[in-house]
Amino acid sequence: MHGSAPSATDSQIDSTSSTNHQQLLSLPELRRLIAVAKAQPAPAVPAHLADYLVGAYVEMRKEARANKEMTYTSARTLLAIMRLSTARARLRAASEVSKGDIDEAMRLMEASRSSILTSYDDSNRSGR
Repeated sequence: MHGSAPSATDSQIDSTSSTNHQQLLSLPELRRLIAVAKAQPAPAVPAHLADYLVGAYVEMRKEARANKEMTYTSARTLLAIMRLSTARARLRAASEVSKGDIDEAMRLMEASRSSILTSYDDSNRSGR
């Protein structure tokens, strides 16, 4: 459906790993990063990526209609993907949203939906 984006789990931060080249941010550093990101103007979404996003959203809706187990896909889903994309672009200090930002936002939405279905299936199996 859409290109693959590096997932957060692909580069999971593990402080015990000897191959870890990333450092955890301290709370003051994290607060400063968030403050800087909030102070920036909202990143723009280029027209070609807006078309890409709409196409991917349409595909999500088609999949949701075809698969009875999927959750409902609404305009709010599209808005959530837009907000996640712009938030990721802000964290990168970018003035424009990239295709990777959109792909990662869509991956997060799909992971969220998957976790809901998994939780629902687990609770049905255990008789809750």
